[in-house]
Amino acid sequence: MEKPDESGFSQLNGPFTREKKRRSFSHSQKGSKNDVFPVEEDESTTPEDVDAQETRQKRFTSSLQGNRFEELRRLRDKEREDAIQKGLIDDPSKPRQLDEAVTFVGTCPDMCPEYEREQREYQNNLERWEINPDSGRVDKNLAVKAFHRPAAGNEQALPSDVRPPPVLKKSLDYLIDKIVCGPYPLETTHFFVRDRTRSIRQDFTLQNNRSLEAVACHERIARYHILCLHQLCEKKNFSSQQEVEQLRKVLQSLCEFYDDLRKEKISCPNEAEFRSYSILTHLRDQDVVRQSQLLPTDIFDDPQVQLSLRLSALAQKNNERIGHLLPLNTEATPNLYTRFFKLVASSSVTYLMACLLESHFTSIRKGAIKAMRKAYMSVHAKFPCVDLQRILQFDALDNVFEFCEYYALEVYEENGEPVVNLSKTGFFDDSKPDTTQRFSHALVEKKLDNRSFAVIINGGTTSIKAAKSSVFKKDARPIFPVNKPISNVETRSVTNGSHKNSVLSRGTLNANAPVFKPGSSPSVLRTTLNTQLPRSDSQSLLSIPSEETITSLPPPVIKKPSLVRQKPMFSSDDLNLIFQSIVKHTLTSLCGRICKEVYEGFIDETAKSIYYSMVKNIIRFSSLKTLAIEICNSTLKKRVFSRITLKARECWLKKREREVQQLREQQQQEHYKVVLSSLLGASCLNNRRTHGSRVFNGDYNAKNVLASEQIRLEHDRIQNFWKEEDIYSFLKLLNNQVLSSTWHLLIFSASNKPSIHHWFRSKLGLKCSSNPSIWSSTHNILNRDYTLLMPETLESLPTKRMCYGACIYDLGLVEENAYNSPSMCNGLNSEKSAMNDPLRDDLFSFLRVVSNRTTTKFPLLLVMWTKGDYATENYVERLKFMDIITSSWSAVSSIHVLTIKTIEDAKLGESLKLLLSNVSSEQSPSFQVEQVCQINRKREAEIQLNATHKKRPVRRTIPLFQEEVMKGRDDFSYALSNPGNESDSLTLLREKIKKAQELLNKVQTTK
Repeated sequence: MEKPDESGFSQLNGPFTREKKRRSFSHSQKGSKNDVFPVEEDESTTPEDVDAQETRQKRFTSSLQGNRFEELRRLRDKEREDAIQKGLIDDPSKPRQLDEAVTFVGTCPDMCPEYEREQREYQNNLERWEINPDSGRVDKNLAVKAFHRPAAGNEQALPSDVRPPPVLKKSLDYLIDKIVCGPYPLETTHFFVRDRTRSIRQDFTLQNNRSLEAVACHERIARYHILCLHQLCEKKNFSSQQEVEQLRKVLQSLCEFYDDLRKEKISCPNEAEFRSYSILTHLRDQDVVRQSQLLPTDIFDDPQVQLSLRLSALAQKNNERIGHLLPLNTEATPNLYTRFFKLVASSSVTYLMACLLESHFTSIRKGAIKAMRKAYMSVHAKFPCVDLQRILQFDALDNVFEFCEYYALEVYEENGEPVVNLSKTGFFDDSKPDTTQRFSHALVEKKLDNRSFAVIINGGTTSIKAAKSSVFKKDARPIFPVNKPISNVETRSVTNGSHKNSVLSRGTLNANAPVFKPGSSPSVLRTTLNTQLPRSDSQSLLSIPSEETITSLPPPVIKKPSLVRQKPMFSSDDLNLIFQSIVKHTLTSLCGRICKEVYEGFIDETAKSIYYSMVKNIIRFSSLKTLAIEICNSTLKKRVFSRITLKARECWLKKREREVQQLREQQQQEHYKVVLSSLLGASCLNNRRTHGSRVFNGDYNAKNVLASEQIRLEHDRIQNFWKEEDIYSFLKLLNNQVLSSTWHLLIFSASNKPSIHHWFRSKLGLKCSSNPSIWSSTHNILNRDYTLLMPETLESLPTKRMCYGACIYDLGLVEENAYNSPSMCNGLNSEKSAMNDPLRDDLFSFLRVVSNRTTTKFPLLLVMWTKGDYATENYVERLKFMDIITSSWSAVSSIHVLTIKTIEDAKLGESLKLLLSNVSSEQSPSFQVEQVCQINRKREAEIQLNATHKKRPVRRTIPLFQEEVMKGRDDFSYALSNPGNESDSLTLLREKIKKAQELLNKVQTTK
C-alpha cells in the first residue's frame, strides 16, 4: 500500500496526479507481468486520468528494465569482504579495543548511493522529487539518501554507502536551493527535507567528522528546523514536538563540536548565535543560567547570549500549576510579561529567535492573566480587550476573544467597548493545558522583512557559488539580463601594442585595457578577437566562457619590409652618448658589486653580534636557573630544619608534661598514704610483747577494712560532686517545643570564688571558646543547635539579641546575716541596709541586661551556697521575687531555687530538668517593643513614599500608643494603659498582678 508522508502526499513513483482515490501498485521480487490490479474510478474521473492510471498500471505490472538491484545485492557480500581485507571497515567477527577501531571514511560520490537508488526504485519507495519527469525513473542528480534508523539486525554500512563531507555539503545545498526554496510550498517538502537532513547528520556521525564543514551544515539544518517551527505551526500534519526534538539534537551536536574545536584552538564565528538558540530551546529550565556561566568569557558576554539569558529570566513564572509534566515554578519571579513582549518586539531580537519564542507566547499570556486577576482590585476588574491585545501582543481582537473563551473568562460589552472580567471571584479554568501555537504576524512574521528562506537558512548572506557554477559551465544559459550591465563576471582585456597575456579582473575596470578613439583603426584587435572567440548561436554572445577556455592573445604578426644595409655615421654627440652609456653600465655593475660586499659584511657582523648576545643570554639564564635552584634548596633546608626543631620542642614539652603529671600522681598517692595512716592511727599496729610472749589483739583486719571503706565512700562523694551531668538527656526535653534555630542556656556566677566557677564548668562540660572570657559548649540534637554560655563578667555577655531559653544565676556563698529578712531587723540602719542590698541589686541588674537582649521569656534558677538552715520566705522576701515577675521589663517566666548546704545537696541535674520543663516560647517585652517600632517605622516610610509620588493618601493605621512607645522603651507599661479609658487599664493591671501571684505560689525550691 502506498504510504502517505507527513505533508499528505503519497510516495508514488511517477509524475501523475494523486488527488483521486486509488490503490497503490507494489511489485515484489517474484511479481509477474500478469498481476494486474483493478483501479477504482471516481464518478468525477476524467478520460485523461483514466489513461494516466492505465499507463502507470502497465508500467508497474511489468518488470523494470535496467534496474540493477538484484545484481548489486549479489555483489554486496564480495564488496564487504574486500573492504574488510583492505582495512576500510571493522571485521565484526574479530573484537577490537576502542583505540584500535578503524576510522570510517565514506566514498560515495553521489547524493544517493547507487545501491540505495536501485533498491528504493525496486521497492517503489521513491519520492516524487527524486523521479525524472521525462523517463519516470529514478534520477541520479535528483535522488538523495534517505535516513535509516539504526536497529539490531541491520547490515553494517559500507564506504560506498556513506557520503564524504563535500558530497554532504552538496546534498544540503541541493535540498535548500532546489527543494526548500523551489516552487513547492514549505509544508509539502517538509517531511522529505527533514528525513534527508537527518541522513546528512547520520553520515557525519558515522565518520566521526567534527570539522568546520560539519559545523556549517549543522548550523544550516538548525536554522531550517527553527524556521519550520514558525511557518508550519498551524498546519494540520505538523508536529512541533518532533521538530523541537530534532532541533535539540542538532544544537547538542553543535555545542559538542564547538567544545572540541576550541580545544584545537579553532574558533567558530556563529557559536554565540547557536548558544543563544540552545538557551531559548530550554527557556523554562532553571538550570540554564548555571550551564551558561560555564561558557568562555567572550561567548558569555556576547550580546546574543546575554539577550537570551534576559529573555529566559523574563519568561520565568511562579504561578504555574504543580504537575508531573508541567515546568517547575521559579521563586521570587516578578512575572514581567510586558517587558518580555516589548523585548521580543524590539529590533534586538532576530527573526529566528522570535520563531523559537513563539511557542511560549500562550504559556506566558496564561501566567499574565493569572497575575492580573490576583493583582487587580474589583474596581479595575473590567479590563478593556483593546488594552489586553496591546499588552499581550495579540494580532487581532478575535485572538483575544478566542483566548478568553478557551479559559472560560467572561467577555461582554460595556459602553460599546468589549471588556473582559478579571475579577478574583470570576471563573478562570487554569486546569486546561496551554492553547496551541498560533502564527504571529505582529511579533514574528514582520521581522522576516521580505527576505527569502534561503537567506534565513544560510545565515543572512546570499551564496553565489551556485550561480557561478551555472554561469561558467559549458553551454550554459545566460542569467543576466541583456539591458543591464554585467557585474561580478570575469572580463578579458587586451593591451594595444604589447605582447603580454590578457589580464583578468572581477567587478572592476581594467586599467591596462586599450582606450577606444574614433580615429583609431582597431583592425588588429578586431582580427584577434575574431580568431579567439568561438562561433556561437543566438545565445552564445551572452554566455561567458569558463576559466579553462580563457587563454592569452597572441601578438599580432607584422611583416617588416627588407632594408638595404648602409655604413653607420656617428657624430660627436653620438659618441658622447655611447661613452656615457658605457660608463654608466660599468659604474652600475661596480656599485652593485660594492654594495653587495658591504651588505654581506654587515650581515656577517650582525649575525655574529646576535650569536654572541644569544650565547651570553643562554649562559646568563643557565646561571640564574642554577642560582635559583641553590637558593630554593637552601630555603627548603631551613624550613625543614625549623619544622624539625619545632616538632622536637613539642615532643619535649609533652614529655615534660607527662613527667609533671606522674610527679603529681606520686604526690597524691603519698598524700593518700598519709591520710590512711592518720585514720588508722597507732592502734592499727596492735602488736606487743608481754614478758617475752607475743599477744595478738584480733582487731587489726577489721580496722583496715573500715578505714578503706571510709576512704572509698569519701572518694565516691567527691567524684559525684564533680561529675559532669548528662546534658544530652536534658536537652531532649526541648525537641517537642517550638523554639528558634539556636537556643541558649545562660549560666552566670556572681561569686568571686574560682572553685564555684570551676564546679559549674565541670558539671556542665563547658570549654573555653574563641573569646577567653566566655566558656561555652554546643550540642546538636535533630538538626537543632543548643548552646550553653557562661561569661565570667556581665560586660563580656554578647550585645546582640539572642534566644536565651533558660538562665542559671549563682548567688555564691550567702552568710547567715544574708538570710535575715528586712522585717526582722530593727532600727534605721537595718532599713537602709535592706534598701541597699548588693545581692539583690546585682541580681536585678543582671536580669535587666538579659531581658533586654533576649527574644523569649526564660525560667530562672537561683543557686545559693549556705551553711545554715533557713526558711524559703526569708530570701523570697529579701530578693523580691514578686517584683521580678511583675515588672514590665522582666522576661522571667518562673523562678526556681537550689540551696546547697552539703555535698549531697549539690544535685544540679534534678534542678536543671525542672528548669528545662518550664521553658516558654513567649516573646520578651523588649522584643515585642522592638517589633512594634519596626512596624511603625515601615508604615511611616510607606506613607512618606506614597506622599512623594503624589498617590492617593493611605489610611493611617498607627496605634494611639506610638508616642509612648518612642518615649520609653524600657518600660512596657504603656501596653497596659489607655488614655481613653482608665478603668480598663486598672483592670488589666490587676489581672496581671493576679497571674504573677499565682506564678509566685508555684515557685518550687530544692534543697
